[in-house]
Amino acid sequence: MEAREFRALGDWFAYALLGLDPASHLGQAVQFFVFVMDTAKIFFLLVAIIYVMGMLRAMVSPERVLFHLLKSARKRLTGPMWGKAK
Repeated sequence: MEAREFRALGDWFAYALLGLDPASHLGQAVQFFVFVMDTAKIFFLLVAIIYVMGMLRAMVSPERVLFHLLKSARKRLTGPMWGKAK
């Protein structure tokens, strides 16, 4: 998403959804908070990260991760480091 889309989201939230006047201080403050303070951008990134991590956790089992860790540990002679992983 680009900056103009987040600006449009801020305008929609402050002026259309809440019904605030664009000329009022409160309307400008709400639009500033939503657009300029990166609230929408941070929320969007947070949702994206949670979605990606959820997909990864669903696709990869803990047993599979442990298998690959122990397999690479045997090759590098770092087995004792991963001993508590079992």
